[in-house]
Amino acid sequence: MQHRESDKGAVVVTGASSGIGLACAFKLDQAGYRVFAGVREESDAQRLRHQASPLLTPVLLDVTSEALIAAMVSQIAEAVDDTGLVGLVNNAAIAVPQNLP
Repeated sequence: MQHRESDKGAVVVTGASSGIGLACAFKLDQAGYRVFAGVREESDAQRLRHQASPLLTPVLLDVTSEALIAAMVSQIAEAVDDTGLVGLVNNAAIAVPQNLP
């Protein structure tokens, strides 16, 4: 898939399938940044492809999967080359239950 280049740079947004992450991804996309939006489900990726500009690229990401993290890093590194990233919105999280007294 061919993407327009952004003179503002590239940003990664994790947890971009809903809520704050989704709002951040759309806002950055509208502001002209190249956005790599981390989502866990292919259905969320498809929805983002249809709702955002060509500057937004959904990437499959589950922060509990080392393989998906490594794949995302490789995909983004190849896409941005030596220009790197201008930002990271680290919105993804996991719940860790604790036995409290």
